[in-house]
Amino acid sequence: MEEKCKQLRQSGRELAVSWALCAVCLVGHLSHFFAARALWIHAFHFVGFHVSLSLFTLLGPGRQLILDGLKSLLKGAPKINTLVGLGALSSFTVSSFATLLPKLGWKAFFEEPIMLIAFVLLGRNLEQRAKIKATSDMTGLLSLLPSKARLLVNNEKTEVDELNCRQILDEVINIQLMVSW
Repeated sequence: MEEKCKQLRQSGRELAVSWALCAVCLVGHLSHFFAARALWIHAFHFVGFHVSLSLFTLLGPGRQLILDGLKSLLKGAPKINTLVGLGALSSFTVSSFATLLPKLGWKAFFEEPIMLIAFVLLGRNLEQRAKIKATSDMTGLLSLLPSKARLLVNNEKTEVDELNCRQILDEVINIQLMVSW
């Protein structure tokens, strides 16, 4: 139980970071859409702010995701982390070139790696919290099993202890699933 509480707290911290990164990106993008004129909103459009937040995201919350993606790419078995990591790193690299070499005429999109990683992490953290809560709910349901029960098969009564109850319950569930298919 203590382990689940610890996992929930860790997941909550990661979820808060994901939401914060998403919020910063959304406020910045929505300010373009609504043409906001508030002075503090202009900080969201400053390249230095984008670079620092992008570096924080790549080296902080997104680091494990990117490293996992690169490892799987080197093994020749790419997965979703590979796609997300390459997308974030390539966007950051192109934006860096655009900032360092303005003669190229490219636009810098430092907020894109932030958004990409933030939304992927947000989805994963929400999923992880749901799994942790579902596991604790299932544990609670299993604790409702009686220590002894009577089993009726062909009008014959049999006493069954807790371990056999779980075995029989598993068999009944498997049988019912096989019949329903």
